[in-house]
Formats: sequence, structure tokens, C-alpha cells
Amino acid sequence: MKNKLILIFCTLTTVVCLERGYHKLTDGFSIKSISSNFETQEKWQTNLGNYEHLKDSLSKSYRYLAKGSQSYAFVSEDNKYVLKFFRHSRWRLSPFSKQLSKLPLFEKKLITWEKKKNEVLQDTFESCLVSFNTFFEETAMIALHLSPTDHLPHKLILCDKLGRNHTIDPNHFTFAVQKKAEMTSAVLERFRKNNQLEEAKNAISALIDFSMQRFKKGYLDKDPHLVRNFGFLDGKAIEIDIGGFYQDPKKDAYYFHHNEIEKIKAKLLPYLKKNYPELSYFALKKLNEITNTFDKQSE
Repeated sequence: MKNKLILIFCTLTTVVCLERGYHKLTDGFSIKSISSNFETQEKWQTNLGNYEHLKDSLSKSYRYLAKGSQSYAFVSEDNKYVLKFFRHSRWRLSPFSKQLSKLPLFEKKLITWEKKKNEVLQDTFESCLVSFNTFFEETAMIALHLSPTDHLPHKLILCDKLGRNHTIDPNHFTFAVQKKAEMTSAVLERFRKNNQLEEAKNAISALIDFSMQRFKKGYLDKDPHLVRNFGFLDGKAIEIDIGGFYQDPKKDAYYFHHNEIEKIKAKLLPYLKKNYPELSYFALKKLNEITNTFDKQSE
């Protein structure tokens, strides 16, 4: 009996290790992970932006780029577009959770989990709609596809992290298409290597100014990371992350000029101190001026 238990334990451990190892190699991407089974809502329908531009972007093959908190990103073969498929696997209960629901102890908890996952999905899609409708240029959006269609090209090739090709019909998936921007970190590194301090200062100013303009339009950002979530396209600051816009009447101008500005500092300044110390004081001064100016005007 003891040997059998040891064998079962070893088998289960091996299976779990293999599954985790495979998950790490693929980042958890699969066609199932980006497939949805939810009921679409009228508010999620969009005009798809520039349709000819969209058709051109979908005529390309795409290779795996990265995994984000909300989507899997792929870059086009010509390096012009980024195609983001939403990670619906995050918003579904696992088979294990469903089995737990059969136990009275977990039944209510499962309902809570399911409700929370649906709220996150709703928040994500609403933010994407804000990106598309309000910040179309600022996020370099080309299209947003949150509801099934039948008029897009019916064949799209995705190359995953392991180099395997998957052919899908984009009409049946939820995704966003953006023009590919150069990451902020790459832009600042290039300026640093070329001793272009003024250009680097202008880039930091553009990122901070974007945050100010976003707030003036009535929106906050769940993750205001000016390096990781931003890039530049044709010299213009672009917010790459389209899933963090939100409105909250309880978080007013004071909240933005103090709490959100502090969040920006906490994410931006450590990066600059480590990678571009010449910019650190400049960024801190500019951010402090925003808060100080607001406080004086509020007196």
C-alpha cells in the first residue's frame, strides 16, 4: 500500500511538473486560451476603425511577441502591427474549481470567483472601448474586435513561442490591433548611447504630459507605468496598454495630482535612477511641479 501511494505521488508530481514546464515554454498560449464562450453585448460592437487598414494588417502572418496581464501579443511579419488576443482563459473557472463547486463548502465561493472574473472582463473590455473611442490616436489603435463577425479575412496565421503555426479565423476571436511603437526603454537607451539628453528630456515630458491629458479627459490609469506600458511612434508618446483606463467619481483631481502622480514616481524614478540617472532629477522636478501647482491653485 505504501509503495502504491509513493507511485501515485511520483506520477502526479511528474504530471504537474511536465504541465508547468510546458506552460512556461508556451507562456500558456493555446487557441483554447484565446477562445471565448461568453455572450456578447451590444456595447462591445465597434465600427472596426479603418477597415482597409485592418484588412491589410490581417493579411500578414504574426509571430509571438509577449504575454501581458490581459492578452497575448503577436507582431506582424513586417514589424508594423501588434495583434493582441485577449486571454479568455483568465476569465474562465478552471476544471478543478468546477469540481470544487460540487462541495457545499465551495459553492458560494465559486459564485464569488465567477462574478469577480466577469467583472474583470467587463472592466477590461470597457477600457479597450475607451482606448478605441477616446484615445484612438494616443494608443495607435487600428481596430478593436470584441464581437463575432463574418466579413474579415477568414485565415490568419499565428506562430507561437515554440515556432508552431496556428491557422485561425479572426472573425471568431476577440482582439485589438495597434501600430507597433518602439518601447520607451529602447527609446531612452538610444538617446543615452547617443548623448541626446535634451531629446530624452522631451520624451519624459511627453509621457508625463500624456498622463495629464488623459486625466483632463476624465480617465485614470490602473497601472501608470510610463516605461513598461508606453512607447513612441513617429516621435509621439503612445500608451501601449489599452486595458487600464477607468473612471471613478470618488477619485477626483486631488487623487490624480497626489496619489496617481505618486504611483508614476514609484514606477518611473527607480528605472531612471538605474538606467538613466541624468533624467531622474528632471522627471522628479516635473512631477513635483504638477502637484505643487495644483495645490497652490486649490488654496
